Amino acid sequence: MESEPQVAASAASDAAHGLRRELGVGSLVLTQILYIVGASWVGVAATVGQAHVVLWIAAVALLAIIGVSLASAIAYALDGYGGFSVENPWHVRLASFAAIAIGATVVSLGLRIGKWVHNVGGAVHVLSFLALIIVPFVAMAHGRQVQYRPLDIAMPAATLFTLNMFTKLAMGAFSGFEYVAILAGECRDPARTIVRSVWISTPIIIAMFILGTCSVVAIVPHDQLDLITPLPQTLRLGLGDGSMGHAVAGAIVVMIILRQVANMCFTFAGSVRLPMVAAWQGQAPGSLGLG
Repeated sequence: MESEPQVAASAASDAAHGLRRELGVGSLVLTQILYIVGASWVGVAATVGQAHVVLWIAAVALLAIIGVSLASAIAYALDGYGGFSVENPWHVRLASFAAIAIGATVVSLGLRIGKWVHNVGGAVHVLSFLALIIVPFVAMAHGRQVQYRPLDIAMPAATLFTLNMFTKLAMGAFSGFEYVAILAGECRDPARTIVRSVWISTPIIIAMFILGTCSVVAIVPHDQLDLITPLPQTLRLGLGDGSMGHAVAGAIVVMIILRQVANMCFTFAGSVRLPMVAAWQGQAPGSLGLG
């Protein structure tokens, strides 16, 4: 419970910057999952086989020590659906314009609406990874040959390729925790809320990455890895070519698109706030400052 001075200070801050404090712990947790957990990373990590667990853990450790665009995602997710093709530049341009229009519209409505877009995106992203995590068990239950050994951890080979994969995971997959700080002025009790959201979301994110990669390694042949859309690929192979497999994979494609739309809206929201925050702090040129 906030003390009276804290409440007064919070009210004064709200009046000063004119922003509503819409975000709580739950919204921030889902937003961090939405923004940080890129589905393609489980495909990238799967390129090193069973050694992926060691690299993920090392990447987490490095993160603790040092503290792709929507159009491309839609293009690859819809490639072949409804005539959409990544080879057609007009299709990609259309996706780009649609992304900008959606982002601008959601941001213009403020976080009162935007937070629900972010929450839905984070929630469906968790659901898509849950499907990815359980698909090896479904495949084994139907008698398919699956080499699922999540505890069979191998040490990574000392090669430049392994180093390359490690730096990608450490600097790419886990980047983004700092981004929610841009929205601190719109969080309820930001000093406490943001810290709590990071503590809650971090183990969820790590589990999604590691267990998701375990499924990809178990089901997808190493020489057939799809580094762009590994989730639908893994689900199709794990569930087979029947109607169920295609239906689930199709649903995951829709979830991927929803996640990318929500992620782009969040990125857009953060980007337009950066110059505003800089102006408040007196770090923007005079012509951009707030009087």
